[in-house]
Amino acid sequence: MLLASKVRVSVALPEELLQSYEKKAQKDGITIEEFLVRQLTRCETHQAMRPLYFGDKEREELEMVLGGALCQTPADVLKELRSRFTLTFGGEAIRIDAPLYQALKIKAQECGLNLREVIVEQAKAGIRRWVWGE
Repeated sequence: MLLASKVRVSVALPEELLQSYEKKAQKDGITIEEFLVRQLTRCETHQAMRPLYFGDKEREELEMVLGGALCQTPADVLKELRSRFTLTFGGEAIRIDAPLYQALKIKAQECGLNLREVIVEQAKAGIRRWVWGE
């Protein structure tokens, strides 16, 4: 976002918060004012009634849980989660719940198998069993 003009404002902050921001600004090699402008600009669109914020540590953990997927935006996270819990057959989306997915993933790892291959083979086997009673 480009700011065409600037307006100076005065804000009273709790001392602990100001000290925290000053440390972060100093670490980044910028003034407290530059740091606050950067933070406010980054968060300008964050106006959810129930926001969900991931710090760097939580984002790294989320990426590990998702198998190393790089998540830069909330849309990236949702896309990755949808792909993990949705099977598609002939354009028909079938959602599976997280506990089943985790159990399937663990079972495949324990057997030394590729998760994608296990899902494909089990889907085919289930269909054959249902259709032909195999």
